[in-house]
Amino acid sequence: MNNNSNHAPDRQILKKTFLSAISEGSNIFLFIFAILAARGLGPQGYGEFTYALAYCAVFALVIESGLVELLTREISKDFETGVHVMYNGLGFQLMITPIVIVFVIISIMIFKPDTTSEIVIYLALLAVLAKVYKTSFRGLLRGSGRFDIEAISMTAERIALGILGVIVFLAKWNIIQVIIAFSLIKLIDLLVLAMYINHKLVPIRPNFKIDDIKTLVLQLLPFSMTMAIWVLYNYTDTLMLGYFWTANEVGQYGAIYQFFEGMIIIPSILVAVFLPWMSYEFKKGKSGVEQAIKKGTRILIVFSMPVVCISLFASDEILYILFGNAYIEAAPGLAILLSAAPFVFLFWFLKSSLIAIHKTKMLVLISSFGVMFNIISNYFVIPKYGLIGACATTFLTEFVTFVCVIIVLRKNQLTGTGFAPWLLSVIAGFVFLLMLYVAKSAFGWALLGIPLGLVASHWLLCRFGFWEADEKKLLTRWRLAW
Repeated sequence: MNNNSNHAPDRQILKKTFLSAISEGSNIFLFIFAILAARGLGPQGYGEFTYALAYCAVFALVIESGLVELLTREISKDFETGVHVMYNGLGFQLMITPIVIVFVIISIMIFKPDTTSEIVIYLALLAVLAKVYKTSFRGLLRGSGRFDIEAISMTAERIALGILGVIVFLAKWNIIQVIIAFSLIKLIDLLVLAMYINHKLVPIRPNFKIDDIKTLVLQLLPFSMTMAIWVLYNYTDTLMLGYFWTANEVGQYGAIYQFFEGMIIIPSILVAVFLPWMSYEFKKGKSGVEQAIKKGTRILIVFSMPVVCISLFASDEILYILFGNAYIEAAPGLAILLSAAPFVFLFWFLKSSLIAIHKTKMLVLISSFGVMFNIISNYFVIPKYGLIGACATTFLTEFVTFVCVIIVLRKNQLTGTGFAPWLLSVIAGFVFLLMLYVAKSAFGWALLGIPLGLVASHWLLCRFGFWEADEKKLLTRWRLAW
């Protein structure tokens, strides 16, 4: 396969971004599942569900190992070499999986977690393992440019989970019924994707040769350390809340954390397209990488501003509409999490540029610092402040890691976007915020001001030259260049 297809002129970027947007955008069905499951199970039951998945994810990080990023990079460079890496990776994962299962069983026997039952954790482990293996296959699809297959697979899985959410809400299923159905969907989805890849793309042939796996482990080390660090970062607060507080608190936090994870969809869309592009450009020098960073950063800055504005005025409204009165007390925590949008968006995008320029060791150091900061802060804050403390430490961690990535990129002569896009985005954000305030004052609902806020802020960005020439051309074609 010619990996020149990963070079990204504007038309290719648009096509791949569209397909990636479908893939990542299908998270809306996962969000629907979370909303309806949270309503159907209530804070207590949803807390048990969330805790079980978090508990298993910590163990499964050994299997995931960051293989998806390595495969995306290697296959985008050379297809045949990258596929061989995939075979080594599958062999490694299949060898380590039984060991992980044994450790989960032993840990349950020793620690006897009382936030949820053992059977829920065992069933959750099946779902987590299925997700790990599918994530590795996604590296093959992304690296080879098959965003269409990835989009179909991810959308189908998440539609099934959305339907499950409807059933849970209407039939009032208990936690056991929910976790069984959830795990079955994950396992069936993995089987279907594996069969397609084996018959249509490349035969699936796990390689169990020790020498090859040793080589792979060395390649994976920076990626796996980063993955381990961020799995711990994402789930430590949930596990600590379960230990120091109750399943009800975990359920409240799990509900609002869906919004935080949802924020990652937007940068993930760009990462899926830009990482192969930046990896390809880096072979020729840093100018192409710099161009990609500037374009991606500018887009994400402007996308983050409405999220921040909505967090300030409408967090309680969002929780009331989606989750009901049982979750409304978590509104201050949601406001804190959503306010971190600029740092979340930009860190998730910019860390892919470090991968593209082979600075994964620096990414590991940054991630290590961030996760240690988060864990230590949570240890002192969560016992006293619970959910609010967990949200505050998440916000601070996102800010700290974002600043660290900016420093590393500048030291590597990658300056990214300048001051002007930030200033224009902040001004547009104030305009958006004003529209929310007017709607809140006039109608009692800030959310009613979102349409007018989007129109007004976009008009301002167009008038003051925020968009570049190729972006203006695209907006003109869509009749959005005002």
